[in-house]
Amino acid sequence: MQDLGDIIEEEVDKDISLMAGVIDQEIAEDSLLKISRARVPWLIVALFGGILAAVVISRFRLCLEKIIGLSFFSL
Repeated sequence: MQDLGDIIEEEVDKDISLMAGVIDQEIAEDSLLKISRARVPWLIVALFGGILAAVVISRFRLCLEKIIGLSFFSL
């Protein structure tokens, strides 16, 4: 039973890494264009997520200044 769990965990890790485009074997075998295609969508999502977080934090700036404890949740 332990072996089956290890195999499943390994396959899940491999699939997640493949979706993110970070498997060492794939990087060594594929061209720069293929690697970029795998990573650029995630970078764009992260960029818009950061912009959205900055907008939300700026909207609640006065509230964050009044209640210092809330600033820990803005990171």
